[in-house]
Amino acid sequence: MCKFGMTNKKLDEGGMSLRNRIAWLLLGVLGVMLVGLVVTWNGAHRMVEAFHLLRAGSIPTMQVMLELNAALQRAVATHNERHLLLVLREQAAPKKVPAPATLNAALEQRQNESEAAWRSIASRLNDWENLTRDFFPEKAGETAAMRQRLEALHNILVGFSNEESMEYILQRVNALENAQEQMQAEVVGMVARERAEVTARAAQHDHALRASIAILGFGGVLFAGAAWGFWLQLRRLALEPLHQLETAMAAFAQDDVEVPLPQQALGEIAVLTRIFAEMRAKWRHRRETQDQSLRLMEQGVQQKALMLLEEMAQRREAERELQLFQTTVEQAAEGLFWLTPTGEIPYANPAARRLMGWDAALPRLASPAELFHEGPEGDWEAVRQEIRTQDRVTRDLPPRRHEGALLAREAVLTLHPVDGMAYLMVAVRDITDRHQKEQEAQLSQAIFQYAPEGFLLTDGSGRILQANPAMSTLTGFSNQEMVGNNPRLYRSDRHDPLFYREIWKTIEATAGWRGEIWNRHKDGRIFPARVEIRAITTPRGGVHYLGIMSDISAHKEQEARLDHLVNHDVLTGLANRHQFTAVLERSVKNARRRGGKLALMRLDLDRFKAVNDTLGHPAGDHLLQQVGERVQGCLRESDLVARLGSDEFAVILENQHDWRDTVGVAEKIVASIAAPFTLRGQEVHVTCSLGVAFFPNDAGAPDDLTRKADAAAYFAKQQGGHRFFLFSAEMDRDLRARLRLEQRLIQSMEEGRFEIHYQPQINPTTGTLGGVEALLRWREEDNAPLREPSEFLAVAEESGLIIPLGEWVLRTACQQVVTWRNQGATLPRLSVNVSGRQFVRPDFPQVVAAILQQTEFPPQHLELELDESYLIRNLDTSLQTMTRLRDLGVRMTLDHFGSDYSFFSYLRMLPLNGLKLPREYATQGARSPYGASLCWSVLTLAEHLGMEVVVEGLEEAEEVSFFRGLSVDLIQGYYYARPMPAGQMASLLKASPDSTLPPEEA
Repeated sequence: MCKFGMTNKKLDEGGMSLRNRIAWLLLGVLGVMLVGLVVTWNGAHRMVEAFHLLRAGSIPTMQVMLELNAALQRAVATHNERHLLLVLREQAAPKKVPAPATLNAALEQRQNESEAAWRSIASRLNDWENLTRDFFPEKAGETAAMRQRLEALHNILVGFSNEESMEYILQRVNALENAQEQMQAEVVGMVARERAEVTARAAQHDHALRASIAILGFGGVLFAGAAWGFWLQLRRLALEPLHQLETAMAAFAQDDVEVPLPQQALGEIAVLTRIFAEMRAKWRHRRETQDQSLRLMEQGVQQKALMLLEEMAQRREAERELQLFQTTVEQAAEGLFWLTPTGEIPYANPAARRLMGWDAALPRLASPAELFHEGPEGDWEAVRQEIRTQDRVTRDLPPRRHEGALLAREAVLTLHPVDGMAYLMVAVRDITDRHQKEQEAQLSQAIFQYAPEGFLLTDGSGRILQANPAMSTLTGFSNQEMVGNNPRLYRSDRHDPLFYREIWKTIEATAGWRGEIWNRHKDGRIFPARVEIRAITTPRGGVHYLGIMSDISAHKEQEARLDHLVNHDVLTGLANRHQFTAVLERSVKNARRRGGKLALMRLDLDRFKAVNDTLGHPAGDHLLQQVGERVQGCLRESDLVARLGSDEFAVILENQHDWRDTVGVAEKIVASIAAPFTLRGQEVHVTCSLGVAFFPNDAGAPDDLTRKADAAAYFAKQQGGHRFFLFSAEMDRDLRARLRLEQRLIQSMEEGRFEIHYQPQINPTTGTLGGVEALLRWREEDNAPLREPSEFLAVAEESGLIIPLGEWVLRTACQQVVTWRNQGATLPRLSVNVSGRQFVRPDFPQVVAAILQQTEFPPQHLELELDESYLIRNLDTSLQTMTRLRDLGVRMTLDHFGSDYSFFSYLRMLPLNGLKLPREYATQGARSPYGASLCWSVLTLAEHLGMEVVVEGLEEAEEVSFFRGLSVDLIQGYYYARPMPAGQMASLLKASPDSTLPPEEA
């Protein structure tokens, strides 16, 4: 108010100010309320006194008098009974008859009751005297008279003589009863008088209370009237003007300056209204000035925004073209690599590596001339000078032997300055066909006519001159429709013009092109084709073009299925361990190079085994699929979720600069998993344990990051599950716990607490026993339940205990089978799982040979199940080990085929006898067309490679029927039998001497 220059005089310009009016009104109301309060206080005080007298005086007095009367009746009655019993005992005394025991007991009881009654009378009389003295002193005489009567009565009762006759006693008893009745009448009269007095006092105080309430009500009415008048005045002169002013200010905040202002108000509000009106007028003028300036600024901002948008569009287009170029280079059939003057090869695409015979590591040349096997450095200078003058130099590379044949290669060299240094870009192509051109010319016509691929011959302008029958079959166009037309007849419009321009550039540069193109059939169907275009020079110097086309639809579908199988989990469709490992390594490298951060989550389901045990494995598989979908729903498209095995999942989150964002994702995943699942019409509740580790805060390498995320997840599960933890130093306790588990495993190994159970493998066609698989179990203490390998095998693997433990399993299982055979049981095959750490040891073949020799086990009946993840780590070493095992006569099977790496390209190289398919194939193959097609593809591949196929985890009849129809060699699972101890397996073999195991006996 001082800011606007207001004074007290201005505030009082409208007459009496609002402050003074409120003060006078409040003084009047307070006076009325004070009078009503005094009167009401007087009446309430008298009412309280009346209630106090009634509660503390009259009512307790009446209660004591009634209790005194009751005690008096009991005293007289017990005295009468006592004296009658006394007379009976005295009458029996002259006759010298002993008094009955019951009579004496009754007499003693009546004596005690009489004394107790008189004590009660005395107590009640004292209470009466105290109440009379405190509240009714005018009645002290009545209390003293009553005490005298009671003492006289007591003396009469005490004066009874034992020698008095029965008649006299009866007379005295009657007299006592009369006296007691008279005294009781007096007490009742006193109680009645007391009640009358209480009623009178209550009525008197009630009149006083009613008068007080009436006065208080009158004061309340006066107060309400005064308040209502004040409210009307306040509303007319203050509230309504304030509301109008508030509405105008709110409209002003929304740029509305046309809302009317109050016309009549108290002095203060009127001054505020006038000041606001002046301020609003000034603001209107200022806004009109600013609007004109803003319009000019908006025009400039719009022009700048358009320029920025155009620049961003150009940048996105450049990035897209760069990505397409990189993809084209990586997938190009032509080899491309860079070469520096110092002999370094910074980059080479896959085709160049293949053509040049380079492994993963690119070589470093002592001189660029070594590329052409040239000696003097001057020759290289001549080549570089030639490139500078001609822009491009084509030279033949020395031939090299590849896959049993000489490979002729041609290199096209172009010079490109990069960062001030002259780099050579070398394009390498296979020109072996050119060297064999003469031989091919003789067979070209026959090949053109009868080849299964489509052949097309055009002139230099692209006009079709000739097409073979296979081309008609492939495209649907007849020879008459194609001849004279252009190959654009097959264009599918899936490739942009740049794609075709690059093709012709390559053809012009190399006289040929080979790649994949999407073409269109005559009926409109689009199909992928592998196309090779070769430029043919005619004897007259003209150019013709030969196109070779083949439909690769089936190959593409098979390649897509195999690629999906390599990188994805069969059950959930998520990334598998192979893809997860590759993505994690790549993400860590990118984050380290860019200085970024990423988070790794490891997730395990809680109580997943209970779902499998109660609802069956199909329900558990369905649960895993739903879990994968829910986890994906909590992530961004750029994040990766993978299933690592069983109920273990992993999530990679890149660009996690704020740990709170990662915590939010973890909370969302935990809450999503905790929501109910519906499995087979039942609502199932499961939770998850989730661990998070950060790069580079927690670990700097992928393996360390994975291990620490595992530790955090393990800690979450130990805390009861349904939660997540970020890795911290405290979780080293988990590592110590694993160390303790390792120590218990070592101790159990020394004490012989490990057992082997055997699960039959059945021929689904004949139902005969094809073999058994030896499965490890651990009984930590006597009478303790068996523990599955999943509970301790990881620790044994990490600690190295798996090596002696695996040797013990192999030796014990071989010895057991030899024992069964000596007892007459027929067992064609024994399958034993081999740990990756066992397999990679150089002496593993010697260990197997020694065990076979010690146990006298036939090597051709032993089958080792190998882990594919270890085979691919060092293929050369794996091949050597497997070759030595094969020389021993031992069979080898690839375990859990398709659930990990599944390196199809190396299956032919490894001396494998069979493939073992995990349960995912059983669940998917019998229930989905995709799964059935996948199983058929794997079985076809195995048949082509001459391998047997074993399927594990079969539990239902439809699964067995499905694989029986596919002619699988062996199956195993709960449908036939669970893993059983050696004694139970021996009994089963004795019960089935012909090695037949029907399902109903399982």
